[in-house]
Amino acid sequence: MKVAFINQPFDQIYGGNRNSISLWSYRAAIELKRDHEVSIFGVSFGQNECIFEDGITYRGFDISADNRWYKILRLLKLFYKGSKAFFATPWYYRIYYRSLVSEVAKGGFDVIHIHNFPQVVQWVRRQSPKSAIVLHMHCDWLIQLHRPWIVAALDKTDLVIGCSDYIVNGIKAAFPEFSEKCRRIYNGFDSEGFYKTPKLEPPSGATPPYLLYVGRGSPEKGLHLATRAFQALAEKTADLSLVCIGTVASAQRAFLYDLVDADVRNDMTPAMYEPYEEYVFEGISPAVKKRIQMIDYIDYEGLVGYYQNAELLVVPTVCHEAFGMPVLEAIACGTPIVASRCGGIPDFFKDEVDGYLFKRGDLQSLIQKIEMTLKNPLPLRPDTERANSLELFSWQKIAGELSDSYQSILSEVKV
Repeated sequence: MKVAFINQPFDQIYGGNRNSISLWSYRAAIELKRDHEVSIFGVSFGQNECIFEDGITYRGFDISADNRWYKILRLLKLFYKGSKAFFATPWYYRIYYRSLVSEVAKGGFDVIHIHNFPQVVQWVRRQSPKSAIVLHMHCDWLIQLHRPWIVAALDKTDLVIGCSDYIVNGIKAAFPEFSEKCRRIYNGFDSEGFYKTPKLEPPSGATPPYLLYVGRGSPEKGLHLATRAFQALAEKTADLSLVCIGTVASAQRAFLYDLVDADVRNDMTPAMYEPYEEYVFEGISPAVKKRIQMIDYIDYEGLVGYYQNAELLVVPTVCHEAFGMPVLEAIACGTPIVASRCGGIPDFFKDEVDGYLFKRGDLQSLIQKIEMTLKNPLPLRPDTERANSLELFSWQKIAGELSDSYQSILSEVKV
């Protein structure tokens, strides 16, 4: 079977610093290549346009022409917004996608696996009419964007994958006529690096006791709630600190803020109208700010030490998180968690065992649950149960589910 992964125009597909989507393509390809021929298509990576390495073909496409045109096309954003967002139109990175899709068509792929952007489906269907098409959603866009556009894409899609039950159930409810095409396949997770490593010494510069935040520091992830909760707790606990790992940046309005439900938008609004880096520390006293450590990036090996020695992981997501990888990482490390009750997190989180879920966006609820966790040790999962449950997310299992799904839709396409 020949499989092509089509990545987003901002995913680094080769080398280090892959984001979550390109890492998914890479790790899935590593497993699938044992039985299938796999190619990963995406943005140019500064080397030859085509590289074959470790059994995987990488094909890069230039986006500089799209970036130049964007200065003109951005005027279209005045007309395309909200559910009819510009990024969901055929104008968005048009040159990149058309060039990529044309090259994919030459490859005679059995399965073409597209990440997130539904408008790409119709281009692929026109140029690769005999291929099976998979649309893989890592977010809520299918239920947020203009319904007629999504119906047109789903009609030409053979399989819709969602990364959690939350995503898949939302799609099925919104488009019951396509529910048989939908399947949940979890994001893969390298549990061995987190679960099997003996407990490490505290990382340099991280002195227990500390709370831990891991992930992109942006309004929808709720980093500002973590700092405000810590402000309240720091006044009661003199030796407690907060370690935040992840780049702090403002959210892209069109991708999220302009699409979410009113209640989520209301919770995000205060953080949207000033530089987020400043809002994160608004109201935080100088003395408490000194006890907050901000770290842009830590590799996986270094991250394990931060998890294992943390009092707990704080996951204060304001939006409806599609999956929640830090939650899995903390479970594997045996670290208690306080997380928002929203999105895909409750899919695999055991409340009052792995930690506590709190009301999304509610600062007082977050503070209360952190205090409960600090004062009363949780049972956490026994080692055997923890290991068995994490097997649900192994890349081997994910690849097996993918391969079975591909074979199933190919048999239907051939019929």
